[in-house]
Amino acid sequence: MDKDSTKASNGYYYHYSYQYPWIRTWENTLATCHFNEKSWISLSDNLLKISQPQSFRVLRKTQIKALHLSFKRLFLPLVIGGITAPLALVALYSNILVAWTALSIVLLGSFLFYYGLRGVYQLKVELYGSELNVFLDEKSQEMEEFVKMTNRILQMQ
Repeated sequence: MDKDSTKASNGYYYHYSYQYPWIRTWENTLATCHFNEKSWISLSDNLLKISQPQSFRVLRKTQIKALHLSFKRLFLPLVIGGITAPLALVALYSNILVAWTALSIVLLGSFLFYYGLRGVYQLKVELYGSELNVFLDEKSQEMEEFVKMTNRILQMQ
């Protein structure tokens, strides 16, 4: 690239590799991925935008280290369901609780245990100094490609 291609008429050279935060520029959307019909994540030149029904987050690309997809089991429902269902069965056979109450507690504990065992997928946005976790309904090929592309772009900066 010769110097005349970036030289302005007044003799100054302009270099656009650094984006100043106080200069308003149009954001080019590099990629967008939808979790479901109401939630999405979008990567642009300077920002990563995460939209969910209850929140909207905007992060600068300079704040982000990497993105990771991981599977997590839900600890609290797993433990609560694993403890309440057997205890309710013992209470049922010991005539401590009424049959319908004990059976409904067993059913509720079983559902909690199943929900915790089933787990969820999670998108972890690793920031410099902290992290942000976004729960996903399911893992998709589109999401995996988005994470790979975003990590590749973040490594280049």
